[in-house]
Amino acid sequence: MTFGDSSRRIPLYVLDVTEPDAWASTLDAAENDPENVPVGQLRSKHTVLTDSLHAALKYRDEDVRRLLRTYDDIVRTENTVAGQPGPHEQDRVSPLLYYVSEGEAGTNPNAYTFRVHWPADLMEEMLTTKGLRRSWGMWHELGHLHQQAVWEWEQTTEVTVNVYSLAVQRMFGEPSRLEQEGHLDKARAFLERPDGERDFADLAEEPCTMLVMFEQLRMAFGDEFYATLHRLAREERTVPDDEGARKRFLMVVASRAAHTDLIGFFERWGFTVDERTRSKVARLKLPRPARDVAALGL
Repeated sequence: MTFGDSSRRIPLYVLDVTEPDAWASTLDAAENDPENVPVGQLRSKHTVLTDSLHAALKYRDEDVRRLLRTYDDIVRTENTVAGQPGPHEQDRVSPLLYYVSEGEAGTNPNAYTFRVHWPADLMEEMLTTKGLRRSWGMWHELGHLHQQAVWEWEQTTEVTVNVYSLAVQRMFGEPSRLEQEGHLDKARAFLERPDGERDFADLAEEPCTMLVMFEQLRMAFGDEFYATLHRLAREERTVPDDEGARKRFLMVVASRAAHTDLIGFFERWGFTVDERTRSKVARLKLPRPARDVAALGL
């Protein structure tokens, strides 16, 4: 690549490479050239943040080393949930950086293929350690970049993503959002419905109540459960085309990850189990749960 005379260096801080004083002086120089240097960039082991010069100057006194190490702590926590690194080549941690970029104010945060869009009116959550440590939204968007399509369907896109958010919340020593916001009570009420009147899809408007089911699996089988599930899922070379196939896949692979027959658990949560799925799990000759998994935490 060749850069011409019109190119300008942007303020850049690289964790454990750039000295903080050098970052400050680079910002000072850029402040005097705002039209030609419109952005700044911070880079850690796992993330790269690109923001407007205006935002960089606003938070110039922030401890950028602490901020970037916090981002890396979040990504490492979510990687661990996702079974990375693991024993096989497909379980390696990607060398690509998670890209977080400032976007238009008033828009919703979103994430897709290694990129997080973060609105300009929420920059405290992107560029300060204090804001990042309480930003469920940022943990959530980074979680989207860890989701596996093979056990996700439309109604759970905004549900399974928070398996990673909950892990970050625990890492920071914060109480569970599920308990704080009353979602456990809603889950209890759903599970108390008579047989035949429970359909997991009925909870589509209550994603955090749906999340209780996924959290119960972690509570029953430990933090390693989701790491194992992710590794087993990565062994698959195709993604089921439809919602039903992904639900069936989840019931089988979750049973394998837990070394436990979970068909009864999923039925309690309103899943429809066909004979083929029931037979697949039966052939694994797994024990039934030693306790009522659907009662955990409630």
